[in-house]
Amino acid sequence: MDWTELSITIPTAQAEEACAIAQMAAGGGIYLEDYSDLEEKTLEIAHIDLIDEDLIKKDRSKAIIHLYLSPEQAPDEALTYIGSRLTSCGIPFSVATAGVREEDWANAWKTYYHAIALSDKLAICPSWEQFEPQPGQKVIHLDP
Repeated sequence: MDWTELSITIPTAQAEEACAIAQMAAGGGIYLEDYSDLEEKTLEIAHIDLIDEDLIKKDRSKAIIHLYLSPEQAPDEALTYIGSRLTSCGIPFSVATAGVREEDWANAWKTYYHAIALSDKLAICPSWEQFEPQPGQKVIHLDP
């Protein structure tokens, strides 16, 4: 079964309003990709200042709303509705679409979780990853 992913890029300052509009058309889920407060939230939540280099390079002025539409939903209807509402609210946007196989979607989240060596004595590793501990290092197998 193939789902449709709509990726709607909007200015970060208008993300909350745009998400409210997009939520009305989302049948299979929605999430917001927003890096505008990445550094502050990382320090606040994780209490560390180590951030992946690729994340640091992300555009902080734009956010991306990801919607997933089931095969029964018509992507054109959702695009028309969202586009007209964003336009009437004066929110500039661009849209990209992609097909997503349900099997891929079910496992795609795993690509974001890898083994992490916390110190020379401790590491955390998800069950689907291989990790070779250093001598004396203990590994906690933990799935997110």
